Amino acid sequence: MKNNWIKFYGKNDLSTELNLSNVETFINDFILNPIINTLNEAIEIYNVLKFLDLEFFKKRTSEKISECRKSCHRILNDYFGKRELSEYMTEYSDLYFQYQSDFWDIFVWFNIIKRTEYVDFEKIIDGYKIPFHLLLEQQKICEKYKLFFKKKLLSNPVYFEFFLDKYDSPNIQNIYLPDNLSDEEINDWARRYCELDEANINYLERISYWSLHHEHKLDSRIISKARKKRIEQTEKTMSLKNGVSWKMAVGLKEGLKTDFEIVREGSRDLQFLLSKDWIDAEHDYPTILNNFIYFFSFFNQFFQFSMIDSPYEHSGLLEIFQTKSNYAYKQTLISEYQKNFYMLSLLAYFDYLTFLKIDLEEVFAFYYNEHLKSEYGFPDFFFNASSKNYTYYERCKLLIPELDSLLKQFDFIQRYGEIDSDVFELDSKNTNYQEIKSLSEKKFVYFDSEEKLNFCKLIFNSQSNLSFPEKKKDRKNFYEYVQYGISINDFYEYQKKVIDSLIENKVLYINLVNQIRFTNPTSISFYYLLWEKGYLSTLYLSESDLKVIEEESMTGNVKYGNTLFSEQESDYISYIMDNKKFSNALAIRNKITHGSYGKKQDSDYKSYYLELLMILILFTVRINEELDCYKSN
Repeated sequence: MKNNWIKFYGKNDLSTELNLSNVETFINDFILNPIINTLNEAIEIYNVLKFLDLEFFKKRTSEKISECRKSCHRILNDYFGKRELSEYMTEYSDLYFQYQSDFWDIFVWFNIIKRTEYVDFEKIIDGYKIPFHLLLEQQKICEKYKLFFKKKLLSNPVYFEFFLDKYDSPNIQNIYLPDNLSDEEINDWARRYCELDEANINYLERISYWSLHHEHKLDSRIISKARKKRIEQTEKTMSLKNGVSWKMAVGLKEGLKTDFEIVREGSRDLQFLLSKDWIDAEHDYPTILNNFIYFFSFFNQFFQFSMIDSPYEHSGLLEIFQTKSNYAYKQTLISEYQKNFYMLSLLAYFDYLTFLKIDLEEVFAFYYNEHLKSEYGFPDFFFNASSKNYTYYERCKLLIPELDSLLKQFDFIQRYGEIDSDVFELDSKNTNYQEIKSLSEKKFVYFDSEEKLNFCKLIFNSQSNLSFPEKKKDRKNFYEYVQYGISINDFYEYQKKVIDSLIENKVLYINLVNQIRFTNPTSISFYYLLWEKGYLSTLYLSESDLKVIEEESMTGNVKYGNTLFSEQESDYISYIMDNKKFSNALAIRNKITHGSYGKKQDSDYKSYYLELLMILILFTVRINEELDCYKSN
């Protein structure tokens, strides 16, 4: 059988350009012999017509292409115009596997569907065991035979995965389901899936974090069942040693020559050792607060929050192993790894300070109750530290309203220039952290152009077409290859075409030693920072950088934001504190304040407490920079 059938995957697919020469060869051969002998040949012609709709062929007004197009349409209409579905099925099992989905496109497009009765359709689908996912890609098929699909889907709990792909996927899924499924049927379907021994752990996780935002609601008991089943499946996998695991540890050590050292234990386990000598040099409260920035690097040099990952970056093959959900807070495996490192660092520091009889809440109380008065002239800021003798559950419960109060206090500064205690007590308005304004009208910068974002994907994304040159393999993305030195001859031919277009558009140039360089490195560096976190604060940039940003905003490539927190930071706060936005949120404030946590160990509440302390650190850094801006003006 022929093994080089022409297949159209989409105009933006990498294979499309590579197939153009094959299509041209097909055109020359087909004109000489315009006939169809098999179903495979018919579907190949169907794919050729899709290629002929590309601009590449539309611009070429040759008589040969026009004749081919007309002949293809005529011969397909003859081949699919009158016969019954059963007449094609004798060849279906011999189809090139990529043509099976095309056949069901043709079934609809050439109106074979109108000639196929319900009983005949059911008999053929069952008899030939047609994969269900091919049929669910066709809306008209699902609509006409919806009773059949409902019966089939509900008969097998495994098919609930189609429901989850349809209604809980961040990517658009070409899946159609019958519209005659009741909420009771859906919930029973989900229950039976959770009871399957072979239930997929990723789909169980999707059910575990089912959101109130979803179109269809799942019963809390089913969500609980999914969580228990997921834990059971995880423990089973680990007991069989089939899972991939890694271990991370963070500790303090004396005598290090640098601020920190990394010790590998095996292929996947890491131990991060932080300099105890450096930490012990100063234990005064201002230094402790500065350590979060300058030693533990919870914020980078541009004061972007390190707990936030790029919203645009992809992890390649690693993402295959991650659960994807419509309303979930996005975390790649790499960002989860980084978050664990920072949280372990906070835990190590917190425990060490506790050993020294220094309580972190008292450090923050000093900042708000004393430092802001002496440094900025705001005597009315206040923070009430909870007792270090309380349980972590009690400390969480007391810290949450203090966090809310800090935002309200800053909001008063922003709106009125002061915190009037009488007005403060009378104002019952809930302060929304997403809406609190900054003292700067142009505090944050964000992407505002899909075209510019696509350009940045090409340059900065580790999975872009330019990130895998032929002769060099040691860098993360095209941007890094250019920074460290690379020649156009180090790339594949198809990549050279893209690079040539960037040179024509004056994004790149070739220097005297044949190295690729950026024409405007300042602008590219700015966009790289924006790509890394999704936002950038203008408060820490030079005048030349601010000028670049202003020029880019004038062209519509970026936009300004004037809130206390960046959009990405607000998402992180929501993920930790509430369930307004994300189905997998920790929702610590909501659960503790509303008493929705089940009984837990104090060690569990300690982890929640540390999450709240990280939020307190974020609040404090953002409030401090605002007051710095206020003082300088």
